[in-house]
Amino acid sequence: MNYADRDDWDRAIENYDKAIGLDPKGAITYGNRGYAYYKQGDWERAIADYDKAIGLDPKNSIAYYNRGHAYYNKGDLDRAIADYDKTKTRPLLLFRIEA
Repeated sequence: MNYADRDDWDRAIENYDKAIGLDPKGAITYGNRGYAYYKQGDWERAIADYDKAIGLDPKNSIAYYNRGHAYYNKGDLDRAIADYDKTKTRPLLLFRIEA
């Protein structure tokens, strides 16, 4: 059962924990667990998991993008923009207007 599809983030995290125990080098699994933490509003844990995902797969643009969202929600706009820049994508709210 895919608990993430049902917005059951606690159970999704439990499953991701098990998957990470079986394959601690699975960047996608860390990214998915990071997203579950993100959906719970736990920015610190989300960022930690995105950091791990990026460490395992530095070309993982989804992890950079999602970590940017977590930084944005923490109010750390500079780090959010830096992550969005790595993906060549920025949400419209973060475009800076140069005078």
